Amino acid sequence: MKISRYLPIVILICLGLAFTTADAQENLAQQAYLILENRCLTCHGPNGSFTENLVIDSATGLIDTGAIVPGQPLTSNLYTR
Repeated sequence: MKISRYLPIVILICLGLAFTTADAQENLAQQAYLILENRCLTCHGPNGSFTENLVIDSATGLIDTGAIVPGQPLTSNLYTR
């Protein structure tokens, strides 16, 4: 019976941790985009001068072209560059 008393507290803690993890992932994605925006998109963006080599237009576009291989960063073209 004592377990049922603590169950709502455990659930609230788990929910709080889940939201914290989601926020951390969103922050990491925003930081990564800022790096790409500041360092790469001038030349490799949709209107850049090096679009024949690598175009950074969307996450799915990078995966489709093989520039990023999900789960295998060492084989990703973007990582090796």
